[in-house]
Amino acid sequence: MEKRKTKIIATLGPSSESEEMIRSLILKGMDVARLNTKHNEPAWHMEMIKKIRKVSKELGLRTGILLDLQGPEIRAESYMGLPVQIKKDESYSLISEMSSKETEIHIPYPEVIESLKKGDNISINDGAVDFIVEKSGEKVAVLKAQNDYLLGNRKTINIPGLTADIPSLTKRDKLFLEIIKKEPVDFVGLSFVRGKRDLLILKEHIKSIESQPGIVAKIETRLALKNIDEIIDESDVLMIARGDLGIENPIEEIAYWQKKLIRLCRGKNIPVIVATQMLKSMVDSPTPSRAEATDIANAVFDGTDAIMLSEETAMGNFPEKAVSAMSTIARFNESKYELSDSFVPTPTGTTEAFANAAANLIEQGSNFNLNKVVVFTDSGLTARALSVYRPKYEITAVTDKIETANQLSVVYGVRSYLTDLPSGKVTLENIPIKELIEEKILNKGETVLIMHGQNWKEPGTSSILAFFKV
Repeated sequence: MEKRKTKIIATLGPSSESEEMIRSLILKGMDVARLNTKHNEPAWHMEMIKKIRKVSKELGLRTGILLDLQGPEIRAESYMGLPVQIKKDESYSLISEMSSKETEIHIPYPEVIESLKKGDNISINDGAVDFIVEKSGEKVAVLKAQNDYLLGNRKTINIPGLTADIPSLTKRDKLFLEIIKKEPVDFVGLSFVRGKRDLLILKEHIKSIESQPGIVAKIETRLALKNIDEIIDESDVLMIARGDLGIENPIEEIAYWQKKLIRLCRGKNIPVIVATQMLKSMVDSPTPSRAEATDIANAVFDGTDAIMLSEETAMGNFPEKAVSAMSTIARFNESKYELSDSFVPTPTGTTEAFANAAANLIEQGSNFNLNKVVVFTDSGLTARALSVYRPKYEITAVTDKIETANQLSVVYGVRSYLTDLPSGKVTLENIPIKELIEEKILNKGETVLIMHGQNWKEPGTSSILAFFKV
């Protein structure tokens, strides 16, 4: 069976925290494991990082790890952390002090409360319950509930058009950034990014980490859409987090923004993830809905690098089946990809121009029995640049940097292979062809397109295309 090219990110939680389940999810198709720091304490996350690394090593399959920070997100804390029954048309207080009764909802940002105006809309938990601000003051705002809902603790609050300047990183975020100095991860995601300033603050906090994680900017707000170009320029990966994005913006615009953001990212050689409610029904059902299957297919047709599962695998009843279903749907629709994709990237640098030339050759690959594409890379830039063209052949990226190998786990159609590489000038004699054959990456008789630079370990200098008969 042809290998799937679209990458799958699965969130781990109570339903998937055992080594046995992690092993099963990897075998079913999980390329990146996501850890959501909004839930559980640092010790749990440290243990999960160790488990993922251990199982991945045992299986001999590379699995990336994404640690997702809260960032400038607002979480509503209920009275005593217990579920509270919200009743339509009744009034509730939004306060900056801890709640002392069920009708009080706590957030730790008095500046947010002060910025509210009568008539403002407030949504909690992806729009599951809505409120209208009846009046506001210095420390409290009175909200009128628009529907009944059982409100759990620490659910996300959305206030469209919020102007209050809350910190880019919470104290809790900074605590997690300390633990990944001991247990490195491959990606750090930041929720509710508003502009490049949030990302620069995050980069400042992780600059001392020896193994530098890639920065994933989560697009969830109106302000992020306004500042999207500067956000993409400061990101290593972009995530289209459609849940909160669909609260902050009219829901009819979400499909448009999904397509637009994917194309912007591909144009700038930045991997992109489509997330939220992709298989929501599979939290409780062993099979997806027809609409969900279509949603996954359309994300593939839009040209996304990766698709993500959240509560489906973190707390759902069928985590393995969710990953398997997502993998099957993505794989089938990749084979129909040429029916919908008309995107032609414009090279913006020498590496991108080199990838463009390779993509044109690969397009004609069936004329000369091309079997595989191998890219020797230091930073992963060439492999990403080639992936932008969504070639029909899988790209094997060979590197001696574990950070590069792991961070390519989110890039469409790229599988990484980690090995020792020589130094100095690249020659036919020191390209590790024999090792690639022994590892069954290459097979005798195959025609392979090899991409590399003139010298080993010089990032951004790929310039040589060579056909090789194994």
